Amino acid sequence: MGESPGQKGKEKAVAILNRGEEEKVYSLIPGKTGLSTRNRLRDLWQHINLGRIGDAKAFTVPKHGIVVLRVD
Repeated sequence: MGESPGQKGKEKAVAILNRGEEEKVYSLIPGKTGLSTRNRLRDLWQHINLGRIGDAKAFTVPKHGIVVLRVD
């Protein structure tokens, strides 16, 4: 993982895994995960920046699917 100036060592990865048999919506809530509402997200599989988390971000994960995010 690359480093940004002034952000050395502050990046994290988050994986949301759906082991169920149906598509499911998961919410990433900063207060429950130790993250900040100001953290920025990047989807590592789709190669897109998702912006700041804000109060919460919702992710639709297909059955047996995964969402992998970089948080900085």
